[in-house]
Amino acid sequence: MAIAMDMMHGRKSRVVHTPEEVEESGEREDISFFPLAVPMLAGPGAITTAIVLMKTADLISFKVIVLVSIILTFLITWLLFRMSEQIHRVLGVTGSMVVTRMMGLVLGAIAVQFITTGLWGIYLALQQSGVG
Repeated sequence: MAIAMDMMHGRKSRVVHTPEEVEESGEREDISFFPLAVPMLAGPGAITTAIVLMKTADLISFKVIVLVSIILTFLITWLLFRMSEQIHRVLGVTGSMVVTRMMGLVLGAIAVQFITTGLWGIYLALQQSGVG
């Protein structure tokens, strides 16, 4: 939720880069694979969503749909990464900021849904145990 709020308000990342890191990153020819890209693409939210969808899928056809969706998501992401320079040229700085804020709104909605689902689950668990 905090990342979504930062995105919607247009705040820059809180990560600090040393001058050496900035200089070295400018010298690299190919930075297509970055170690942090994998955890961000397949992070806790994505993994949780995949687990929940697979667990609630009763039929094998629904499980296949979930797997195809995951593969399709990675293919689209790869395509977007490959075309990122062209997309940025077309959108410009203002367009990129608009897209960032829209994605922040979507991320915030997903975060709220996860929070409410978790709280509802806690409430139901307390009701079943007779505490509440």
